[in-house]
Amino acid sequence: MQYLSFTIQNYRAIQGPLRVDLKKNSLLPIIGVNECGKTTILQAILSFDHFNDEFQNGNHLRDIDNLYTQKPPASTIEAEIELSDSEFKELMNDIEEERGNKKGFKYYLDQWKKCDNKISVTRNLKTKNYNLSNTQLQGGQFDDMFGDALLSYTPFIIYFDDFRDSISEVISLSKKSLDPWYKTVDMLFQKSDCGLSLSELPACEERRRKSALSKVNRHLARVISDEWQNFRLDDTDALKISLDYVQGEQKESIESDTNGPHIRFEVIETLADGQEHYFYIRDRSKGFFWFFNFVMKLQFNPKIASGAPQQNAVFLLDEPGCYLHAAAQKRLCAKFVEISRENSVLFCTHSHYLLNPEVVPIQSIQISERNQSDDITLTPLSVFRSQKHTNRLAFQPALDALDLTPFSLDLANSKIVIVEGVTDFYVFTAILGHEYTFMPSVSADCIKYSVPFLLASATSFCALWDNDEAGITARNRALKEFGEEFESRFKLLPDIANSKTRLEDLFVKADLVALAIRLGFDPKVDKKKIFSSLFYSQSREEHLSSLSEKTKENFQLVSNSLRDAFAL
Repeated sequence: MQYLSFTIQNYRAIQGPLRVDLKKNSLLPIIGVNECGKTTILQAILSFDHFNDEFQNGNHLRDIDNLYTQKPPASTIEAEIELSDSEFKELMNDIEEERGNKKGFKYYLDQWKKCDNKISVTRNLKTKNYNLSNTQLQGGQFDDMFGDALLSYTPFIIYFDDFRDSISEVISLSKKSLDPWYKTVDMLFQKSDCGLSLSELPACEERRRKSALSKVNRHLARVISDEWQNFRLDDTDALKISLDYVQGEQKESIESDTNGPHIRFEVIETLADGQEHYFYIRDRSKGFFWFFNFVMKLQFNPKIASGAPQQNAVFLLDEPGCYLHAAAQKRLCAKFVEISRENSVLFCTHSHYLLNPEVVPIQSIQISERNQSDDITLTPLSVFRSQKHTNRLAFQPALDALDLTPFSLDLANSKIVIVEGVTDFYVFTAILGHEYTFMPSVSADCIKYSVPFLLASATSFCALWDNDEAGITARNRALKEFGEEFESRFKLLPDIANSKTRLEDLFVKADLVALAIRLGFDPKVDKKKIFSSLFYSQSREEHLSSLSEKTKENFQLVSNSLRDAFAL
């Protein structure tokens, strides 16, 4: 079972319908200036699942009327969900058992065959009820019953907010409903197979309680250690986490709740000489705080207890890793790609480190903005059109949307080569990326618009055009504008068997056919698909090693030409 899409209407500043397609892109970065609606989109999706209604005291369900519309209709979130025949039958069994009879069971099974294994469910956030959008299955009270049953089996939707998330380091066992972390820690107890739940600890015999806590702490240590190896946000060993039970004094008032029986988190730092020092989680770095929060919610999500699958989850992250240094953000970006292979990951960011084109498909990036009616919209980067500039790099729309100046320090020690387009970027980065940093433009003639920025930032650069009519013409125009002194830095592809050498001419034709087949395409497929798939392939180095010596020699000629330009 998995979510395919969400459609948002009349939620705060989203008039909609605003559709978020998860089937097309399981990794979905959302960028945009402040107050453009990024967080609103994530919170709207979070609102669909009633298991999250108590998250952060239900703030995502308050004040949700669209203030830009008079007498706004109710806010609604529709989810398109894919489920198998067996999953549908299991749901129907649950509903019929709740009703106490099998009336209508066969009718709905027959109707289900018309639904192509997809079902659309809409939640009205005013009534909190669910309604079926599939006309074949609609049936009054059955809608809400089906919605509630379905939500017990859907993958969990989990939200992370770097600026508002907090960790309860002391969790009261007297009034469990007051603490959102109670359910998370209770799930930790369940998954550790310690034989006790949180509610049983205060009345439990002391030795049994200590044995149970020992199992819990071993399980938690193993999870933290394993996840630290996966994330490796820095080069230190993972700190240990201790979970202790404190009996305290039994008091009735809420203010003194933590003086009663409670659970307490502590961080243990072991020095080289074996000495141990104890800290609260809040005393550690923001990076560790984020890591611990993420792992606990990931591994011990309370919805797991309902039988929800742990794959195909939807992760919603607002400014993830904003407290992490650059290297850690790069590792986090790679981790998101890994998670998105079996789940959906949506995240808002202002960090270019989380938009690394080597691992994040450019076409997956979405830009959030407000239109002239102040309605929040979501537009794929590939079709985004900024009003600020008419001539820009392929990545300039992202910079426009973020209202950022390119981070020139990233380029200071690089040999920058401006190329005609993103396809050139894919190929040259894959083959020569260990020597040069390639910067894509949007056409041969637009290369010249990158030159002033690189000159102003005192960056070492050159430009590379195809050796065809369009490339030669564009290079001549650039030389006319910047002067003949740039001739040694404005390069054409070397002649390869003819005087009109383009990117694809650097490959032996047999190599292109072989690459297409290796990547799962028909040999006659558009070469652009071959090059983009090669760039993002996890077996890229293996594919490149299969190229013929002639193709490798052709790219070596390009490298020699660029080396001459940077030697001057």
